[in-house]
Amino acid sequence: AHGAAAAVLSPLWREFVRYHTSHAFFLEVLDLFEDPIRKQHGYLKISPDGVSRVLRDLRTQVRYTAGAAPGACDVTMDAQVGINTPVVGRPASVRGAHVDNPHEIYAALLYMRDERDTATGGALEVYRCTAGGGQVCRAYDAEERSARRAKVGYDVQFDPQTMETVASVPYKANTLIMFINSNQSFHGVTPR
Repeated sequence: AHGAAAAVLSPLWREFVRYHTSHAFFLEVLDLFEDPIRKQHGYLKISPDGVSRVLRDLRTQVRYTAGAAPGACDVTMDAQVGINTPVVGRPASVRGAHVDNPHEIYAALLYMRDERDTATGGALEVYRCTAGGGQVCRAYDAEERSARRAKVGYDVQFDPQTMETVASVPYKANTLIMFINSNQSFHGVTPR
């Protein structure tokens, strides 16, 4: 955490964010996923300064800090806090079928659901594209995406009719979901 956000975080949360944006944590991620990351993101072996490096030697810095200036590091680390707001009115999803920013190497979601939260839904769903033999799923263009958002009340990047749910992770406390990001890492959140 940096800037104004750091001022409102407790020391425990500051340490949580500090560690999960550290080089040590990056190395722990590689302990788990180095081979799939290398396979999916092979371009990482050549860093922005043109030097060929193995994944474990890549220079990491916290995103949006001076150390993360272009050319100063190879990988920027980020930790964000997202909140599922209380359910008011009809059930809705925070995000339909989508893929994350192509610049992300991996994503991790740690659910810390409040024990008083009795709403149903909010599960993370993992999808497989069923269009074009599973190879190509067309993303909505900006106009289609805006129209879809107005119709269903939440953002959807891909036509749900071209997606098949292959896994569902319930929204419950102390659940960690971690995956390698790619243009095929389709996922979304069920209405709650």
